[in-house]
Amino acid sequence: MPIAHRIGARPGRESPPNLGDYSATCAGFSIRSPDRLNPVLDILDVWAAEEPGALALLCLDGRGETIARSSVAEVAGLARRGASLLLELGIGKGEAVLLALPRLPAWHAIFLGAIRIGAVPVLVPPGTTGLALAHLASRTDAVAVVADGATRRALEVTGAQLPGVEVRLLHGAPVSVPGWEDLDALLEQTEEVELPSDPTAAQDTLLLQCTRGANGAPKVVAHRQTWALGQVASARYWHDLRPGDLHWTLPGGGSTSAAWGGLFGQWHERAAVVQADLSASDTAAVATALARHEVTSLCAAPAFYERLLADGLEGVDLSRLRHCTSTGTGLGVEITRAWRRAVHLWIYEGYGQTETTTLVANYRSVALRPGSIGKPLPGWSLALLGADGTPVAPGAVGEIAVQMDAGGWPAGLFAGYEGDPNLTARAFDGSWYRTGDRAVADDDGYLWFVGPVEREGATPAEVTFEAGMRQLLDD
Repeated sequence: MPIAHRIGARPGRESPPNLGDYSATCAGFSIRSPDRLNPVLDILDVWAAEEPGALALLCLDGRGETIARSSVAEVAGLARRGASLLLELGIGKGEAVLLALPRLPAWHAIFLGAIRIGAVPVLVPPGTTGLALAHLASRTDAVAVVADGATRRALEVTGAQLPGVEVRLLHGAPVSVPGWEDLDALLEQTEEVELPSDPTAAQDTLLLQCTRGANGAPKVVAHRQTWALGQVASARYWHDLRPGDLHWTLPGGGSTSAAWGGLFGQWHERAAVVQADLSASDTAAVATALARHEVTSLCAAPAFYERLLADGLEGVDLSRLRHCTSTGTGLGVEITRAWRRAVHLWIYEGYGQTETTTLVANYRSVALRPGSIGKPLPGWSLALLGADGTPVAPGAVGEIAVQMDAGGWPAGLFAGYEGDPNLTARAFDGSWYRTGDRAVADDDGYLWFVGPVEREGATPAEVTFEAGMRQLLDD
């Protein structure tokens, strides 16, 4: 099937911003979820029916070379094959599947296939040790693990056991490995079976995602099916995506940004995504891939932009790049101004957590104040709370908090910490989710990140988006 989105169809820098008047958009934007919801059926399959040949996914290897260039119909077919395989292996609705793979086609087959039948993928961060994986399997009652060779060796080295994990699928195994089944061969051989037509309610668990707490043990964040709809405002207004865009969020592993920077929000806006087994620390390879594949939208940590500027951009054609965003706080004024001089684009910083989607961001249509994390994303009702739990005045430091009672539970807000009701209870304070991060608002409503809240015994969000990104970049 020919892919429709050729180079000439990609939007350019002259494209008007999706966000018009900020205040009017915030007042009028809302997400209404149906009672029954499944993102694979209601986003991916709907797009495939409308425009089957549109480019949806570009997978790159560790050198930036193309592994797969897939239309939305092909990605939807990959999801059906993965779903069929999981059903044949006896995995059903509500059962957890540990997913410890690079973002290659096999990852998408299992991730999307699990969601398609109501099973629950558990996103395992890259470099997770064998003991941490065993802890995660126990916490989530996982029945299956899908891993690459590095994860299997980590289990063997530590002697970690995975009791209850009966299905073990191995990607990229050159020879047969006792106790593991060959994922690639099974996917190749699997024929589609009849899949459930209405697998999930909107409040069913969609996925589990890990953060790392202060003591090194992972916390497990549970997201409902509505999490996928919570990605829409981020893709539309912060990433400014539209049909024909090719968006790449770095790094491509199991990080927060990869989870909510290259999945359902982007596809809802009919933009293709890049997923790469490529380290963000390899700036030369990333820059070459950006130019070669003519990526139009880039989202990366501040450290990446800083390294790329330091390494030099001579000979790198980024003229097709039209929009840049920054994951995590800490984007220095000098970095964004230097990027503007070198690439003729501003970097629009945003803030969010594993427990949420993007909460605060800068936008093309709103005057940029370098150093600020921006203004609340449409669809979120936020406040800065003082120690007494009441909103503080502009200029005073307060804790970033999400209001939940104005229009119901926000679509992008997590349901709680899996297996840890005490930690969940500490994160929610009446009608507020307290992020554990502090900021200051100026008189015009721009937020300026300060840092984590320092109060004894409070751990609602020990690992913020920024910390998670820095950890992945340091690995």
